[in-house]
Amino acid sequence: MAQMFTIRCKAFCDEGVRWNRVLVDDGKVLVWDKPAGHYTTCHSLSRSALRRIRRHAAWLDGLTTNHLTNAAPDMLAALRAAVSVLTGWEFTSRLDEADGPTVRLCKAAIAKAEGRVS
Repeated sequence: MAQMFTIRCKAFCDEGVRWNRVLVDDGKVLVWDKPAGHYTTCHSLSRSALRRIRRHAAWLDGLTTNHLTNAAPDMLAALRAAVSVLTGWEFTSRLDEADGPTVRLCKAAIAKAEGRVS
């Protein structure tokens, strides 16, 4: 299953590390090329960045399966703890103010595990 997400990496040789939109489809990593207006395989990602992106896509693929709908309470606690660490806040209503790709991903995983989304 194709996964699309935003991740910090150095995707092109003429720019530094920044947030880039990537698409991973069947192990092939494509990066959004803003001037061209489409995803491209013509990038300069390092081997370690490619591994990290593929690993993240595989993790996302696991989150999209139904196993989280019946998540154990300890898994929910671990997800809440991860969000707290990422934001530096306790898991309270202030968490709604937090933002960022990883925080949004954890919030979505928590919502799915609690059965608030299908």
